[in-house]
Amino acid sequence: MSSWLPSFLHKKETKFPLPKLPDRPMKNVLQLMEDMEIIKLSTLSKKMSKSVGKCDFKPLSYQVDVLDRDPDVFTFFNERWISNVGLESRQLAIPDSAHIIQLIQTAFPDSQFLITMVISKTDSLNFKIREILLTDEVKKYCTKIIVHGGALTVNELDLFINLRGLKRELVFDGTDFPLEYNHFNAFTGTNVIYEDARWIKISDLCGLESSTENLNLGRNLFYSKHYNELFKFHVNGNRDICTHIQIDCVESALNFEKMFEGIATLKVEKAGKTDVTMIHTNNITRKRPVMGISFKNTSKKTQICIQTYSINTESNELQTKCYNILQKLNKKTDLEVELKQIETIEYALRGQEEVLKPIQAKKTRITKELTNVREELWENAVYSVDGNARISPLD
Repeated sequence: MSSWLPSFLHKKETKFPLPKLPDRPMKNVLQLMEDMEIIKLSTLSKKMSKSVGKCDFKPLSYQVDVLDRDPDVFTFFNERWISNVGLESRQLAIPDSAHIIQLIQTAFPDSQFLITMVISKTDSLNFKIREILLTDEVKKYCTKIIVHGGALTVNELDLFINLRGLKRELVFDGTDFPLEYNHFNAFTGTNVIYEDARWIKISDLCGLESSTENLNLGRNLFYSKHYNELFKFHVNGNRDICTHIQIDCVESALNFEKMFEGIATLKVEKAGKTDVTMIHTNNITRKRPVMGISFKNTSKKTQICIQTYSINTESNELQTKCYNILQKLNKKTDLEVELKQIETIEYALRGQEEVLKPIQAKKTRITKELTNVREELWENAVYSVDGNARISPLD
């Protein structure tokens, strides 16, 4: 630049007095910065940390990756950090991973994060992983924990299960569980996935709270009789269970007659889609009285999918129709049982005309009711295949 220009146009190195700015200008400057710059800035001094805290930045969503074979290295990343700062899953060698989480929470209060952990099959849980699981930040702000691998002890598994909450997800992928494992909090939360479910009993599923939204089970020891127990609990129990359950299975090894033995069912045929078998409960206090059971086949596995539904004026038309049909099927079954009992009594009292008169009158009434119910089922396009009620889907 030419020397004859005014001195104020000469290029000079100047220092921006950021810490000396009043709150409003400070906030304006900070809002122009990248996330990681703000986080680093908050570590410079107590005053800067306080100033950053006053900006009320929106919470972040980020991920923490932990490798058991290198427990002193944690990877922190977020979409904005990758694209704007070029972090690209940069590995930060840190003595205390919880401190980094604290810094993020200071700059961006109430930020939520998920943790993924890769654990060796042969090693127990590293003390660094234990350390991070016990921090207040993880307990308060971690919304999802994914564990890959590992053959953990009961006490080690308890560290993860104890973190369960109504809004937290927990995924175990390829982690072997002791067959004797049990924990009262194992099924609490929005999404629960156990790839090794051999330790889970069908009574655990019957005991599921309705607040559990999704449960996905891999390897297990369930057979037809166990599913029958679960389905009967839905029909006869006094409370709802999990909204969605997916369980790995070998469809060819299941006996469908045993699965639904003693239960009124309605099979819904869906063109091009998996058929759904519907069952329901007559308990009027239940919020989700209908249960649908179907099979989902992929290239890797087959799953039995169980879903419970609520019924109200805004419900899906097909679900409402199925619920009404199932009520009629139950009534039909009850009337058929009652009619058979009367016919047995009628045969035993044959020849005693006076005694038979009230019994025959009851038989006539039940026969008429049964005819009406069968006509209503016919009007709803219900037909029977091998003794099982079916309907085609609505147009």
